[in-house]
Amino acid sequence: MTLVVDASVVVATLVDSGPTGRWAGSVVESCELTAPHLMPVEVANVLRRAAAAGEISADVGPLAHSDLLWELRANLSAYDA
Repeated sequence: MTLVVDASVVVATLVDSGPTGRWAGSVVESCELTAPHLMPVEVANVLRRAAAAGEISADVGPLAHSDLLWELRANLSAYDA
């Protein structure tokens, strides 16, 4: 089954250790995924806003973004990312 994910699911998978993040992680791991082409940029923006608002620490945002880009390495070129 192919699942279309948006930035909120990806962000929850990357930084939410609560029930929502665990749910999002299980969905991401169990399905083939597709996403809008701007999803990495949308995730970066959500992480930036969360760090600016103090919802995540300043070091978590860049680490989560790096994790995302590394996971996308087989699907995106450096030009796309």
